[in-house]
Amino acid sequence: MVDWRGLDTVLDQLEALLKVVHFTSGVYIWEFFSALSFEWSFLRGRRKWSWTVALYIACRVTTLAAAVSQMTGFNFTSEISCKTWLIFVRIFANTSTTLAMALYALRSVAVWKRNDWLILFVVGCLITNVVLWMRLTVRPASHWNEETRTCIVTNSYRGLPNNASMLATDVVFFIVILSGVYQRNSGRHIMITMYHEGLFWLAIATLIQLLPVIFISLDLNDVMNLMFQTPAIICAGIGATRMYRKIFDRHAGDMLEYLESSRNEETGEIRFRRASLLVARLGHDGDRNAPRCAPRAVPPGRELNELYVERFGECEIRLEGAETEARMIKIDPDLVL
Repeated sequence: MVDWRGLDTVLDQLEALLKVVHFTSGVYIWEFFSALSFEWSFLRGRRKWSWTVALYIACRVTTLAAAVSQMTGFNFTSEISCKTWLIFVRIFANTSTTLAMALYALRSVAVWKRNDWLILFVVGCLITNVVLWMRLTVRPASHWNEETRTCIVTNSYRGLPNNASMLATDVVFFIVILSGVYQRNSGRHIMITMYHEGLFWLAIATLIQLLPVIFISLDLNDVMNLMFQTPAIICAGIGATRMYRKIFDRHAGDMLEYLESSRNEETGEIRFRRASLLVARLGHDGDRNAPRCAPRAVPPGRELNELYVERFGECEIRLEGAETEARMIKIDPDLVL
């Protein structure tokens, strides 16, 4: 029977932990630089800046900082302040996962059309996670080990509430987004929609997050408690940011606008909401009775006619595109696709 707390076992597992940290951190460093063209497009003005871009960039940077700080700490050959190192690692890592969850929270709010109760719920989930990881961060337990010439983290079982909370939040967001997507796109298109909504990435991140919760619950030793935490952080960061890039390009950068296309197989009715041409709100200044139109769009190269008309209500809209002259169109709410 394996003596999980024996010195030889712990040393072997520590070597495995170092390999896991270096491998997963290297994967993220490759991911970070391979996707820099997305950020560069904002500097060149090819993509329009949105406030959610700040969350995306912050998630990417903090995940990179978490990866680099872990590798740096494990590669020091002379004694360092292990408690200070652990504080920085936890700040970067937990901030990264919180920002990743915030990106998924935005999509869950968008799928359910900015429901007020859902907004309060997701904000409560995020605040709970922040409180738990801050409580863990201010109580670092790590010391320098002369035999291994590296920092050893102790009392790692204290991270169970934090990891369990992140797992529960990922599961809740997955269910919320999936139920909203299924409600609007039931049938054979659900798997394609899940792919476009980035739900596959969230599912993978949730499965990976399950591993540290299981091993911390078993509490075999401190090394095994930490074995899968770095992969969970990296996977969460990659999943959330890849989801963001996909949705940004498909939905014209609006993370809080749920745009979908669907077809009624019986009647042939099509509802198309592809944000390729911007539809601006119009109304007279100071006129509270002016019609309020949500931003919508039509496919490029198509005229807004009886084939592509949604139930906007009685209102006026303007179409603006790179090669389309702005024009006024009156929408008849009785027109059906």
